[in-house]
Order: sequence, then C-alpha cells, then structure tokens
Amino acid sequence: MIRYCVILLATFCCSTAVYSQGNALPDSLQRLLRQAKEDSAGVELYLGAGASVEYSDLATALNYYSKALQISKRTGSKRMIAKSMIYYSSAMY
Repeated sequence: MIRYCVILLATFCCSTAVYSQGNALPDSLQRLLRQAKEDSAGVELYLGAGASVEYSDLATALNYYSKALQISKRTGSKRMIAKSMIYYSSAMY
C-alpha cells in the first residue's frame, strides 16, 4: 500500500512539472518507467505517466496506456485491465 502511495505521489508531483516543461517527462520518472516491474504498481506508474503527458503529447500518453494494458493482461488482473482500458479510451475522446 505504501508503495502505491509513493508512486501516485511521485506521479502527481511530476505532473505539474511536466505540464510546465512541455511534453518531456522528468528524468526521475523516466528512470522509474525503465525499472517498472510487471505488476500493478508498474501499471499504475504507466497510467500516471500517461496522464501527465496526455494533454501535451497524446501519442506518448496512448503509448503509456497501451503498455499499462499489456502488463495488466500479462498479470491477469481484471481490475487493472479495466482501469487501463478506461484511461486509453478516455484519451481517445
């Protein structure tokens, strides 16, 4: 639970920095994405990264959402699959 809170807090803090810097993710968030494990925490990290850049770089956001969906399918978590699909579909409209 603490791990999820830390990831969500980091994503939230980075989202304002990303918005002010344009469409590039901060180095720390990019490093976390490279090290993301294939579990629900990794899915949350990709979803947060996508949400951070969705309004400035839609293609990148869709890529992050797609990656989250792929991980969700591999883990078999129906909740994470649904959440990833919601993020992806909401970005499309």
